[in-house]
Amino acid sequence: MSVANLVGGSERDREQILQLHADYIDANARFDWGKLEPTWSAAPEAVFFNLNGHTYKGREHWVRLWKFITRSTMVLRKEAGGWRVVHAHFSEASSGERPGGV
Repeated sequence: MSVANLVGGSERDREQILQLHADYIDANARFDWGKLEPTWSAAPEAVFFNLNGHTYKGREHWVRLWKFITRSTMVLRKEAGGWRVVHAHFSEASSGERPGGV
């Protein structure tokens, strides 16, 4: 993997973001929801969407779809001393009907 070229924040912030992303990639590859849950922000303004144009408002709505998708771009925000995902853009792994009515 290429070296990240993060801009802004402190060196510690950049280290934490890269670690959170590495942890996400690892957990996502194993579909380990227990490890993924703390990654996603519980803030009500957190919004997630994918390339098919659907918008998911809040973590609980997103969780139902998460198990159906694999590729992502994420935006993180520092909350209460830790980094949390506040925006994600995903491409679905299957062209079939999404599960759980999402």
